[in-house]
Amino acid sequence: MQPRRKILPPVWVRALISLGLIALVASQLELDTAADRLSGGNLAWFLAAVGALLLALAVGAVRWLLFLEAAGIREGLGPTVRVYAIGAFCANFLPTAFGGDAVRAWLAGSRGTRVRAAVTVVVDRATLLLAAVAFAWLALAANSSAVPAMLVAALAAATGLVTAATLAAALAIRVSGRLKGWAPPRLRPVFAEIAGSVRACLRGRALIWRTSLLGLLYEGLTVVALWLLAESIALDVPFSVLAVTVPLVLLLTTIPVSIAGLGVREGGYVLMLHQAGVSATDATLLSLLSTVLFAIATAPGAFAMLVRSRRVPEAWHADNSSSSPPTHAVLP
Repeated sequence: MQPRRKILPPVWVRALISLGLIALVASQLELDTAADRLSGGNLAWFLAAVGALLLALAVGAVRWLLFLEAAGIREGLGPTVRVYAIGAFCANFLPTAFGGDAVRAWLAGSRGTRVRAAVTVVVDRATLLLAAVAFAWLALAANSSAVPAMLVAALAAATGLVTAATLAAALAIRVSGRLKGWAPPRLRPVFAEIAGSVRACLRGRALIWRTSLLGLLYEGLTVVALWLLAESIALDVPFSVLAVTVPLVLLLTTIPVSIAGLGVREGGYVLMLHQAGVSATDATLLSLLSTVLFAIATAPGAFAMLVRSRRVPEAWHADNSSSSPPTHAVLP
């Protein structure tokens, strides 16, 4: 039997790539300019950015709760917010861009529901990407003159890529019932549960409208937080430019070649914002400050992880494991 080939590069390779990209970006920095930006920074704008991002995370938790309930996992708002906060905090230091998602999928699930919990996280993350692209087009329509043509072209290409991936996923779910016979007998129930859970998360106009609107609100608040952060260092970047940049950088960071997107994110900001006349120093500083901003806004997750009582999740998981998923969430 031949050893399995790893799809992702080893952690040490991704660490080297991150360090290399950061070193490349750092070589373009003008330290005096960066120091001037920071010394003249406005703390009030920065705190406003923290508040906007905290509100975005709260909206994200409520949105995820809708998917959990659709998949037949019984949770209250309090436990969902707590697990969402813990996952967001863990994303700061885990060696992958999706480490925090894996944490919340594990904590939200239990024996008998972990597959469904993981599906809700994947659906949540994928549909948020669609929301980011949609919000970028809305912001572009509101102020198209401020966005360079190269960024518009990049957004159009990203939209095509995301649309193609969405259609491919929809087709895979649609034909999964016909293809389940090809899977090993032991894995057929898992495949059926995955397909059924995806359908449950995307079934019904009311659910789709609610999650779509909350997704747009989440992405809007995220861009507002980034705009406030730029204002805090007196960096004049149009809101529409940032709205277009965010999904493009987000797509770049999903490429699993670095540690939690480090280096790729900074390089993405430099590349995209350069089209709008933002210097490499300012773009890198904005990216690094956004990392600090996220770490501060997700700090409550560390507190939730420390004070989380064992009794609450045990009761929660006991309820989930004893409940049967809705029929439409299991059947292919």
